[in-house]
Amino acid sequence: MEKGKLLKVVASVGMAMVFTLSCAISPVSLKAKAATTEKSASQKYAEAMGNGLNIGNSFDAFDRNDHSNEIDDETAWKNPVITKKYIDQMKAQGFKSLRIPFTAFTRIDEKNGYKISDKYLDRYEEVVNYALDDGFYVMINLHHDSSEWLIHWDGKESSEEYIRLKALWTQLANRFKDYNDHLMFESVNEMCFDATGTEEEKDAINNLQVKKINQAFYDIVRNSGGKNATRMLVLPTAYTNHKLQYSNYTADFIKGLKDPNVMATVHYYCSDPLYAYTSNIGVCGFDETFKNSTPRKEIDKFYECLKTSFTDNGIGVAIGEYGLFNSGYTDGLETGEYMKYIEYMKAKAAEQGICPMFWEPGNLINRTTGEFNDKRLGATITSSLSERSSYSVGFDELYVKNSTAKKDIKVPLMLNGNSLKAIYNGDTKLTEGKEYTYSDETVTLLGSYVSSLAKGDYGTKADLRFVFSAGADWHEYVIYHGTAVFGDIDADDREDNGYMAYYDTNGSATYAKAIIPVKYNGQKIRKMVSYNSKGEVKSSNTWANDAMQYDGEFMPNYKDGKLGLMNWYLSVPDDTYKLVITFYDGSTASYQIVRNNNHTKGTQLSDTNTEFNLVTEPDWTDGCRCTLTIKNTTGKDLTDGWNIAFDYDREISDVFGADLESAKDDHYVLNNPSYKTTLKAGESVTITFLAGAGNADAVLSNLVLK
Repeated sequence: MEKGKLLKVVASVGMAMVFTLSCAISPVSLKAKAATTEKSASQKYAEAMGNGLNIGNSFDAFDRNDHSNEIDDETAWKNPVITKKYIDQMKAQGFKSLRIPFTAFTRIDEKNGYKISDKYLDRYEEVVNYALDDGFYVMINLHHDSSEWLIHWDGKESSEEYIRLKALWTQLANRFKDYNDHLMFESVNEMCFDATGTEEEKDAINNLQVKKINQAFYDIVRNSGGKNATRMLVLPTAYTNHKLQYSNYTADFIKGLKDPNVMATVHYYCSDPLYAYTSNIGVCGFDETFKNSTPRKEIDKFYECLKTSFTDNGIGVAIGEYGLFNSGYTDGLETGEYMKYIEYMKAKAAEQGICPMFWEPGNLINRTTGEFNDKRLGATITSSLSERSSYSVGFDELYVKNSTAKKDIKVPLMLNGNSLKAIYNGDTKLTEGKEYTYSDETVTLLGSYVSSLAKGDYGTKADLRFVFSAGADWHEYVIYHGTAVFGDIDADDREDNGYMAYYDTNGSATYAKAIIPVKYNGQKIRKMVSYNSKGEVKSSNTWANDAMQYDGEFMPNYKDGKLGLMNWYLSVPDDTYKLVITFYDGSTASYQIVRNNNHTKGTQLSDTNTEFNLVTEPDWTDGCRCTLTIKNTTGKDLTDGWNIAFDYDREISDVFGADLESAKDDHYVLNNPSYKTTLKAGESVTITFLAGAGNADAVLSNLVLK
């Protein structure tokens, strides 16, 4: 995957679609090879590589807007220079292998035998030495050269691309030939070519041309002298795809070399068929079913392919990159579900002695401090391959409102062979039997404890840290919430493409064209769906799912109370659109926007069909006394058993001037308001009621006279 486009900050919808469709091949029946029992040299090497990490978007970065511009250090995509301190910090984090992608593209002299810039290569070698001096296994390669020029190779050895490739690897092989065996060479990152024809014909062309490149690479390195005669070489499949039509082909090629120091590599981002999951397009759960599968099941299929093609044939494997596309955004994924994905990827890798190498583009680890920006995610990524981590079956956020605060909350656990040792709220250890109970691998948070948390301001009221006998800790966040309120907008499109700007081939970036003011009141958005005036789903990713891409098409800002509608979404045609917003607690809201000539006008939709005014005053209890005045603006007289229905974020007790017919969760129905048999059009009625404790921002909404 071209990480400058997809994972520096954000996934490029257009390019990602091309990549995903190119890999959306139909399964074929290929015979599995016979399993071996004794581990080969390449398998032992892969196992010794342990838990791996990519230093992405540094030495593979280049100026996408000006290909003639040689940037002679690793800062082209705004990452800082790689220091010895940073490499030491990665060692301290527990990583055993580093992949340091390298792009030669804009740093070569085409008139001088494709000579690589000495300054750039010297600097690259300096960082490679940092890593080797720390005892890392280090993988070097040619990276974005694959997508920027090698992709156009026609398969002929006389073509410029083939000649350039050989010239580059001749230089790299000679430069590093005397290094120890902890240094390995990978031929080229994610190779595929401009093939035409049916899917089967394109597969055949790509397999063959990847084989030719790998063969040329192999011959150059093995004949370059020094320690390169026995150096570990890493050969990718076509597209670095794991499916059998690619992996079996590469396995056969590797076996034909009869060289124990050759291993295979593939990449995995859970993109086919679950692109909606890897890019958070309405699917964020690790065990959430979509297209008759789940991310967990797809990982199982992935490793089964690796076992069939490589492991059973004694071929070592490095997963040169793994992650999820939307991790390029700061909040583009549900963190707990991402942790489950990473934990399972590593566990399955350990079963086969495969090295997993996490793709880190510069936004997940602070390249200056060496610390993970999200400590929980970091703990999962860096945990040992030899141990499993435990987590909850559901999400890592528990949403509580006034009407549910007194109810027990069950938190089923997936222990993965571990045992629960304790639960902490901050530094305070919870007492079993007082704040929670535990049986049948399920924690039950008692309503008496939950209600003690659900007070005051909306938001996170507790960070419950679950400690297990092994692996990373798990966190459950108790979130006290009300009802989100979306404000109006009426503005021309913003042109601030610095909002999330990054280099891309066509110079595009994702940024907010329109910003809706929001009082989230503790709620968080899980997904959004956009419908046009005909009721049709319309957004940039309808080929992947009905929903919009989280952060790619809409971007919540909970801290500042904003919801950005991004340029990728607002490229829809002028029309009236209804946005259906689903929150993590399961509730929904609707918002209407009108797009007209680069202008957005928007307002929240409501079931409310009349005017009303609510006045609240503190009561002698910890609740409040509420006066609700309603004016009949329905345009008709209401007679014979008319009533009032509404939602309110507080628990209503005594009602004066009406009968409380029903109260379910936060929905109330009042009969006989003011005991008037008729409420004429334009006439008003006033009702008073007492409400329990709640947030000052509690919302009364969806009021309906009927």
